[in-house]
Amino acid sequence: DYTYAELELDRVFNNYSSWFNFGGQESVWTDGPQGSALEYTENSSGADFAMGAGRDAFRNENSSVGLNLLWDVSDYLSLELDYHDSSATNEPNSPNGSSSLLAISAFTRDRTSGYFNGAFPVLELGLSDPLSPDDMIVTGSVFANDFSRMDIDQLELSGNYGFDSGFIESIDFGVQLTEVDNRATSSVVQRDAWGGVTSVGAIGDLMTPASASSAFDEISGGTDSRRQMDFYTYDINELIERTEALIASGDATLFTPGDGNLGPCGTALCPKGPNDLDQDRRTTESTEAIYVQLNMATEWGDYPVDMRLGLRYEQTDVDSTALAPSYTGLNWVAGNELSLQSSGSTFTSLSGDYDYTLPNFDMSIDFSDTLVGRFSISKTLTRPNYEDIQGGTTLDSPVRVDGGTGNRGN
Repeated sequence: DYTYAELELDRVFNNYSSWFNFGGQESVWTDGPQGSALEYTENSSGADFAMGAGRDAFRNENSSVGLNLLWDVSDYLSLELDYHDSSATNEPNSPNGSSSLLAISAFTRDRTSGYFNGAFPVLELGLSDPLSPDDMIVTGSVFANDFSRMDIDQLELSGNYGFDSGFIESIDFGVQLTEVDNRATSSVVQRDAWGGVTSVGAIGDLMTPASASSAFDEISGGTDSRRQMDFYTYDINELIERTEALIASGDATLFTPGDGNLGPCGTALCPKGPNDLDQDRRTTESTEAIYVQLNMATEWGDYPVDMRLGLRYEQTDVDSTALAPSYTGLNWVAGNELSLQSSGSTFTSLSGDYDYTLPNFDMSIDFSDTLVGRFSISKTLTRPNYEDIQGGTTLDSPVRVDGGTGNRGN
């Protein structure tokens, strides 16, 4: 048998946001020693009212081929061979990579309030000037490429031996071999240019006025008159082209990412290529299993009884190799923005193994034609997620003033 499936997903988005910078704070809290904020306000003259746009796509491809052979050796013995080879891939399907964001801002935000005492959180902005397209300037960007692949090889030889009579009706037995290979790679070109790289008025003609007034009207509190409604939408590729033209003419700053990689376009407004990786994580999980099960039948008085007693032994070996960034420090970009700095990447290797003996017992009793009683007890094994056994330490960017987060597999 052979199965093939393919999925392509394209995404276009616009958004707007305001980032808290922890200055000039006012707040209203609920009662109690561990109250939560009902209202939170910051006063910071000339802060950014941020907007973003992105266009990206990815493609999934899954394929699986299998072969099954059944051999009736005799009236008592049958053997079965089953082999399956499956693979799944995920890759970018856009010149902008698997995800992209190019942001703009108007530095006219003087007061920012969040109201959390209703069913819907409300963002209210106090702007020093009415929103104008000529106030918008190009700021930071993120272009990411993510690739992943999984391969599974499975081989099982199983059999059944039956008896003409007696307490034991038949015996099931088998051997299974499974190998799972996972690889996940990623690269990011991130410009933390949140303070801006262009002058006011340089991109105003690319802005399209938009309103979010009806975006949440089905949610209680979604029509709150205090909520910031107006923002601008724009096409990310048009803005990339304009920004690169401004850089070439000297009317915009060429902002170099923390790792210095400007991407194949030379402006950092594009993703890295598939061979220019920040992270490359690989795991191989090999499992050998052997099992046997006795299928039994008897009677308890006038009640037919069926029983199964099984035992399974599994041995698993795991190898993990990871290319991960070597972090060296932090740069304070602006406000609540801290940028991670790294000096290249290094490979690390981890290995581990474990084995388990897994028993099970099942019993059923036919009390009547319409009532069956059942009892089961077993020990089973669930494997960890692949991201949990991948090696390499990764820190999440950006880091905030109150700390950062990261992860590492085991």
